[in-house]
Amino acid sequence: MIKVLNRLWNSPTLTTWASLVVISTNTIVVLPMILVKFSTIETKIYLVLATIIQFKNIFDFGLKENLSRLFSYANAGVKNLNEFSSVTENNSAPNSELISTIFQRSKLYYRYIFLFSLLFISILTYFSLRSSIVDQMDFWYACLAVVIGSAFFLYSNLYISILIGLNKVALVKRWEVLLKGLSALSLVVVMLINPTLLSFMLVLNIWIIINFFNYYFLAKRVIIKKDSPKIHTTSSIDKTVFNLSWRSSIAGFAGTGTQQGLNLLIANLVPVDIANAYLLTDRIFGQLKEVSRAPFYSKIPEFAKLRGQGKIALMIKKVRFSMGFSYVVNILGLIILLFFGNIILDLIGSKVHLVDNSVFSLMALFLFIERYTAMHTQLYTFMNNAIIAHFRIIATGSLTIILMYVLFPIFSIKALPLSSSIAYLTFFTVYVVRKNYDEIEQSFFTFEKQLIIPVGLLFIIFVILYEILIPHTQ
Repeated sequence: MIKVLNRLWNSPTLTTWASLVVISTNTIVVLPMILVKFSTIETKIYLVLATIIQFKNIFDFGLKENLSRLFSYANAGVKNLNEFSSVTENNSAPNSELISTIFQRSKLYYRYIFLFSLLFISILTYFSLRSSIVDQMDFWYACLAVVIGSAFFLYSNLYISILIGLNKVALVKRWEVLLKGLSALSLVVVMLINPTLLSFMLVLNIWIIINFFNYYFLAKRVIIKKDSPKIHTTSSIDKTVFNLSWRSSIAGFAGTGTQQGLNLLIANLVPVDIANAYLLTDRIFGQLKEVSRAPFYSKIPEFAKLRGQGKIALMIKKVRFSMGFSYVVNILGLIILLFFGNIILDLIGSKVHLVDNSVFSLMALFLFIERYTAMHTQLYTFMNNAIIAHFRIIATGSLTIILMYVLFPIFSIKALPLSSSIAYLTFFTVYVVRKNYDEIEQSFFTFEKQLIIPVGLLFIIFVILYEILIPHTQ
C-alpha cells in the first residue's frame, strides 16, 4: 500500500493532472463568477487580458522547453549536447558539470527576457485595450498588474526548466497543487467580497510572484554548484541554445502569436457579445488543451532521457501510449462541453454563452489538428534535438492571416478556425508527420492505427451527433 501511494505521489502524469484540476478551478468556479458579477465591459477587458496572458508565452522564445530538454540530456550522462553516442546503459550517470554550466548561462538569458517582456507586453496591452479603456484608471492599474505578473511568470521558467529537465515534474506539480489551490481560493474570496477587475488581477498576479519565489527555492535544492565554467563550454552552450531558440521563437511568433493576435483583433472587430462568446469558448478550449497535454508533456523529460540513452524502441512505445491518452482526453472534454456547456452557463446566470454550433465545430476541428501537429513536432524535437519546420510555420501563419482577410467578410468569426485549419494542413501538419514517420521508419497506418485514425472516426461521429442532437437540446 505504501509503495502504491509513493508511486502515485511521485507520478509526473498524476501530479500534473492534479495540478490541472486545481488550475481548472479558475474555469469551473472563478470564471462563472466573473461572467455573473463583472459588467459587460469588465468581462471583455478580462477576456482580452486572459488572451494576453496566453500570448506572453511566446516571449519565452522557446527557452523553457529547449533548456529542460538539454538538462534532461545532461541528466542522462551526455557529454556533448549534439552527440548522444557516448552514453550507454552502463554509463549514464548525470553530467553535473554540464547541468551547472547550462543553468549559469540560463540565468543570463532570463534576465534579458524579464526586461524585454516588461516592455513588449506593456505595448501589446496598451494597443489591445486603448479603445475599450478611456480614463478608467482602475482598469489601467489592472493591466499593469498583468504586465508585472507576466514578467515574473516568464522569469520563473528558468527554475521550472531545470526542475523538469532533472525529472522533478512530480515535485513541481505537487507545489503547484498547493499554491494554485490557494490562489483559486483567494480569487473566490475576492469575487465574493470585492468583485472588481482591479482587485481580481492584483490577487492573481501576487500569487504568480509567490510562485516565482517558490520555484526559485525548489531549484536551489537540486542545483549542484561547480567551479566557474570554461569559456569554450559556455560558448558551445550559447551556440546550441541560440540555434534552438531562434527557431522556437519564429515558430512561437508565427504560430501562437498569430492565433492570439487574431483573437485580440477579433475582440475589436465584432460586437461585444460575439467577441465575448468567442473569447470565452477559446479560453475554455485552451483549458481543455492544457488538460489533454498532461499525458504527453509530463513524460517529455523521460522521453528525452530515453533518447539520450539510445532506447529508441521503448521511447516510441511510451510516446504512442501518451499520444493516444491525450486524444481521448480531448474527445471526452469536447463532448462534455458540447452537451452541457451552455446549460451550465444558463444555470449560473451567465451574461456570456459559448459560440454557436458551427463555430464550435470548426474550433474543435482545429484543436485536434493543432494537438496532432504539436505532439509530432515534439517527438521530432527530442528525437533529433532540433527544431523542425520553423520556416513552414511562418508560411502557416502568413496563410492564416491571408485567409482570415479573405474569408472574414464572408464567414465572420468562423473565418479564424477555418483559416487556421486550412493553413496548418497545407504547410505544417503533413510535413511534420511525414518527417517523423521517415525518422522512426514506420508508415502512417502502422503508427496511427490506434491513435489518430480511431480518434478521427470518433470525431466524425461526434460531428454527426452534434448536428442531430444539439438543435433539440438548445
